[in-house]
Amino acid sequence: MNLPDKVDYSRNGGRYYRAMAWFYTTVVILLVPVFTLLIIGLLNPLWFRDDYLRWLQNSIERMTARRNYFMYRIYLGMDPKVWHALKGDDHSGVGREA
Repeated sequence: MNLPDKVDYSRNGGRYYRAMAWFYTTVVILLVPVFTLLIIGLLNPLWFRDDYLRWLQNSIERMTARRNYFMYRIYLGMDPKVWHALKGDDHSGVGREA
């Protein structure tokens, strides 16, 4: 089961403030190492610069996906896959009309 592409967090539903606290905490903690690695990658004159920057981009995307999954998990108060399975939501795109 796929999760929705975009999640709308509202103050009226779920654990909004806990989820936002998780978001800002992870951003602040990861900001310094990511910028340090980015500066190292941009100043690198060696042949593996492009590979390093591609690895850094993929790593940041994985960290962002993991952060968003845990943020959604905190907001719902349970595993999002179980939540959508119990609700009967299907976000796989199969059977949708355009």
